[in-house]
Amino acid sequence: MTCYHQIGEQKYELNLIDTPGTFDFSYEVSRSLAACEAVILLVDAFQGVQAQTVANAFLAMENN
Repeated sequence: MTCYHQIGEQKYELNLIDTPGTFDFSYEVSRSLAACEAVILLVDAFQGVQAQTVANAFLAMENN
């Protein structure tokens, strides 16, 4: 899903990427992160923080 927003002359594009949390999709997550300028990691920790969530957070930090 892509959202567009404009403030004054500055235009912003926000792409929402929902990836499965399993480790099998870490390649897809890393590709998505490489294409981004910034990342917001939203976590549903109702059942506690899962290992794949921690791994995805580290992938995001490695991609600055």
